[in-house]
Amino acid sequence: MTNECIGNIKGLYDHQVRTIRSQSSVVVLDAPTGSGKTLAALARVLVRRTPAIFVYPTNSLVTDQVYSIMSLLMRLGYQPNLIDEDWDPSSPSPVNGENVVDIIHATGETLEHLGGGAKGSVLERVLSGTDRPERMRILLTNPDTLYLVAGGFYYRHGRISDQLFKFQAVVVDEFHLYAGPVLARLVLMLNEMHSLSNPPVELLFLSATHGDLLDLLRGSYPDLDLIVARSFPDGGKDRRRIKAATHGEVRCCSKVLGSEKDAEEDTEEVAKEIARMYHAPYDWQEKASIKVLGIFSSVTFAIAVAKRVKEILHEQELDGDSIVKQIHGLVPKAYRVDMKSCSENILIGTSAIEVGVDFNVPFLVMEAHDLASFLQRFGRSGRHGPCEFRIYVPYEMATRLGEKNDWSYPDMIAQAEEAFRMMPSYAGFICSKQMRTLMLAMALAGSKEYDRYRREEDFDYKAAQEYFLHLLEANKSVSIGGVKLVDVIGPTDANSLDVDLKRYTVKVMAKYSFMRGSLNSLLVRLPGGMIGISRDHVISEMDVFDVFRLSGKLEDASKHWASVPGPLKKRYDEDSPVFVANEFTRGGRPSASIDPGAQARRKTAVFARNDTTLRSRDRCMTDALNEMLEKRNLVFFWRGMTRMTDYRIPRVYADGESGALVIGDWALVAEYLAERARKEAAAE
Repeated sequence: MTNECIGNIKGLYDHQVRTIRSQSSVVVLDAPTGSGKTLAALARVLVRRTPAIFVYPTNSLVTDQVYSIMSLLMRLGYQPNLIDEDWDPSSPSPVNGENVVDIIHATGETLEHLGGGAKGSVLERVLSGTDRPERMRILLTNPDTLYLVAGGFYYRHGRISDQLFKFQAVVVDEFHLYAGPVLARLVLMLNEMHSLSNPPVELLFLSATHGDLLDLLRGSYPDLDLIVARSFPDGGKDRRRIKAATHGEVRCCSKVLGSEKDAEEDTEEVAKEIARMYHAPYDWQEKASIKVLGIFSSVTFAIAVAKRVKEILHEQELDGDSIVKQIHGLVPKAYRVDMKSCSENILIGTSAIEVGVDFNVPFLVMEAHDLASFLQRFGRSGRHGPCEFRIYVPYEMATRLGEKNDWSYPDMIAQAEEAFRMMPSYAGFICSKQMRTLMLAMALAGSKEYDRYRREEDFDYKAAQEYFLHLLEANKSVSIGGVKLVDVIGPTDANSLDVDLKRYTVKVMAKYSFMRGSLNSLLVRLPGGMIGISRDHVISEMDVFDVFRLSGKLEDASKHWASVPGPLKKRYDEDSPVFVANEFTRGGRPSASIDPGAQARRKTAVFARNDTTLRSRDRCMTDALNEMLEKRNLVFFWRGMTRMTDYRIPRVYADGESGALVIGDWALVAEYLAERARKEAAAE
């Protein structure tokens, strides 16, 4: 700790001072949770008075950091002005002065709350309304919002882009959590802002950055300033003691709960544990509003657990319907539970559970497979007293936690950071020949960027060529392990680019794959009772692997078009399939049957029905899946994939042979990994 101070905050750590004072345009701050990374980044942009974009991997982290940064601003002597639903562009702040900082909370959800038109129109109006030279502003968002702007999916995307380029710094928190195609797109967009601006937009990475990710940053930015926090004592800030459930048991789970053959067993196990916790005593001075909180990754698993918990409580002659509440993406906001009315309830849901609400939770059952979700979900526990919990985490994390059954809160977080940083980022993919397809799709999706303010339905191939070369120029320094992106990207002459841009694979990616998860989604009609609301039914978008846990029938969207939410009508047609669900099945993923001569064995390609057939136990689901894939998906058959391969890679296992069909833009990463494995094997 130093004698340095800023505002009312005294005794800054050495790594904070170095971050604030660094003269490099690219800074990496490697420091653990609780070491003041956010303060260091915030102080740097305030001292330099550089409007900044803070990027977080999840909406929940964005929300948490909005209020964290507002609190820090007040401690630093600034007046935060949060842009919310009461914001008036003609009067940007109730107060004026150099110490006012506009805080823009920009995610899909918050843009809907601001209202006043389409999300793009709202975002453009907010950015233009806060663009004042005499004022400081900070935009907090996620990569998806940036993707949508770059891909031309937002109305007025050209004007939004102009505004984004006026920000002079980008702060990327939890950078090590990005991987594969998500990491690749983020790097491309960051370099577009950094390399083609004068002066360069500053990049600040807050991350426990190691391995190939650090190699990528070092190879790409010669002036990189790597600042590593020295170890420092906890200081007694948080002395919460954490006791694991069932006499110190930490449940090891190296797969996603509710997937594959164990779906029913997982549901039963988790539901019984939640029911047991509901009846358990807890030593608190006041009654908890939420007694048991269950947070899971899969929405259908959360729904199935809630249903089973209700059944168990009914068997015990309790009113399960009034005790068990649900919050997840399928529950419309108007129907979500009011926390103030809760008293010792059970709340079950996903990451859609509101962040920042003090749940007063004495019992927690959670699933987490990355650091961001672990920190957010684990942070719900034990705020006002002892908390008993059961967590489902990857093997490495479970092994660490199994070493003892009594942890301090800082030690638990430190163990999580160490375990989750080992997840591969596949940074080498960024300097592989497979990046050509991704960059072509990105250029084609964003080609309207060069015809600003003009909305077109058709692709502009000439503009796409220009944008591709523009991206390549911005990323000409990207390098890892001595391999440069520009050396492997392939021919850049006009004829070659024109031919490749018109490939069906590239057009499919440009139309559907620019947003994370959009390739694997399906429209689903769910009964209101299934998700615990009084409404008759809900039509929503679900990951196809979640849909496999439902039974029902397939219908055309035209039959339900009046009930389809407006935003989904922009991504689906009236002839799109809608899976009308009526009940849960025993679960299990589909399987793939692949023709011996299929293209998918040799390279990524858009799904072809004659090459590959996907099967589910439910005939309707089989039809829905094949119809969806035939129109808009990418596949690659990876013989080297096993059930232990990184769970983040979406796959369908093959019938009667080793390997799996990798689905979505991860197919490009799988092709890269398979090719790398062949080269390594040949070298041996």
